[in-house]
Amino acid sequence: MGLMQTLGGMIRNGEVEQMRLLDDFREASAGDFAILDDFSRRLERQFGGRNIAVDGVDMPRILQSEKSIATWNGEMIQAVFFNMGNRGNLHALQNGYGLSFDQLRRLAMLATAEEWRAVERIGKRIGELYPRLNAVHFEQTRRALKKVEPSALTLETADGRTITLDGWYYPNVYDGKLSQPDVLMNADAGPDADYRASMEAINPPAREAAGFTHERLADRYGNPVVERPQLLKMSVLMKHMANSTRWVTHAQQLYEFRRLLMDPDVKAKTIEKLGEEKYSYLRQWTNRQARPGKGATAGLNSVIGLARNGHTIAKMGLNLKTALKQTQYIGHLADVL
Repeated sequence: MGLMQTLGGMIRNGEVEQMRLLDDFREASAGDFAILDDFSRRLERQFGGRNIAVDGVDMPRILQSEKSIATWNGEMIQAVFFNMGNRGNLHALQNGYGLSFDQLRRLAMLATAEEWRAVERIGKRIGELYPRLNAVHFEQTRRALKKVEPSALTLETADGRTITLDGWYYPNVYDGKLSQPDVLMNADAGPDADYRASMEAINPPAREAAGFTHERLADRYGNPVVERPQLLKMSVLMKHMANSTRWVTHAQQLYEFRRLLMDPDVKAKTIEKLGEEKYSYLRQWTNRQARPGKGATAGLNSVIGLARNGHTIAKMGLNLKTALKQTQYIGHLADVL
């Protein structure tokens, strides 16, 4: 089998496995997402529309001033719920928006016990990716991946119950459109807490697995550094699942393929067939495939970065039609090697 056919098989197999993981997650979580959809509709009926005014929980000043958001809505409240399942996210939530735990408790009382259990089950399913992330991380670094541990949470609910949840993992993603945190310290953080800028939790390209760890910049008390308020959108959840499943299904195989490309004999043969420039592009292309935001239909300009480097598909001698999908591009070069 040729070099490019090998790469093509790796990509295709990885994408099949990624789709399986995402489909399994969606299928397992469908009932819980339906419960949360009903929660949002119930709030709209209760408050007479999408604008939700909660006694004692004013909209954080930073959202009012920088995004002109005056009231809560169902999506934002759900996002707050998901960020309450572990100590790191909860700390970032309180310090990013200046929300006290009493205010979070008031928001929590909007949901029933069943709705909170749905949040917990979804959060636990997200955390189920950790063993595979850890395995890939260990293969590449020979170091076990530190895990974000869940934190138990006791809450009063809308149906008059007091429940204790086990806690769960959730990606700690900051809102890039907001500036520094609304407050820089609270009673839990300690007087000398150092809130230096940190974007680690957004899943940096080379370390997708880091979103599952406590390997975030921390102050002297062990609390995560808060650069800016968290992004209160439910798109964070599925984007994280897409990025993480891509990483666990592609990173190790492509890492091995990149090592193969650097073998002196393979490199010489590849350059002989493709030329120095296309070999360089091939290296760039494989370097990008396990990174966040990549999918089966990513265009060649985006994947290889030709536009960013001032090159065009035509300059590479490739037909535009064959560049529309990764598998078509792979097949095209497979004929060459």
